[in-house]
Amino acid sequence: MALLCVFGSYRFFFSSKAAPQPSYQSLVRGEKYIQAAQVYPEKRSNIEAVVVTDGTTAQLAKFQAKYPSANGKFDLAYAQQKYLVVITASQEAAMTRVRKSKLAVAYIKTKQYEQAEILNQDLNDQDLQSLIAIGYIQTGKFDQAKQINAELKNKTIDQAIQTGETYQKAVEHYQSIANDKTKSAAERAQAKASAASFQHQLETLGE
Repeated sequence: MALLCVFGSYRFFFSSKAAPQPSYQSLVRGEKYIQAAQVYPEKRSNIEAVVVTDGTTAQLAKFQAKYPSANGKFDLAYAQQKYLVVITASQEAAMTRVRKSKLAVAYIKTKQYEQAEILNQDLNDQDLQSLIAIGYIQTGKFDQAKQINAELKNKTIDQAIQTGETYQKAVEHYQSIANDKTKSAAERAQAKASAASFQHQLETLGE
């Protein structure tokens, strides 16, 4: 009877012993981001950065829902291509060089090319500058595109400017016919369709 009691106490002592805490590295490598943030709260900003780099958008959304932050809001909005939210979130997020580049893309995606150009004065990224030039071309702002390409000297952009100007002239030509009341209804309808077609070609040039 005494032996049984001793054995029972022995089992109780070892079974109630706490399991060792998992290491930060093992949790992150195992993509257990939420658990890692719970066990290591002081590393949450680092974990969020790891999710942005190595995780999925779904994982980032879950992490942001559980541990919301200004940085997480920005990064998730960019991953979800919610560019207007990206611009708003940039007012509170820590704007690293990577986030500034993402913000510039958000401006480009929302056709705010002047803002993107101002931001790129700090970044000095030629790829972004090329995208801004293309954006100006797509909106018919050829002088701004030429000004940018005077520095870039990019033959592809130069060709895009020439093509864009040709499309713009075609749009203006067919719009004038479409608005000419001396033309027949069929001629005006055909001209209107042609103007719309060339306008679409201009707005998607370079994509």
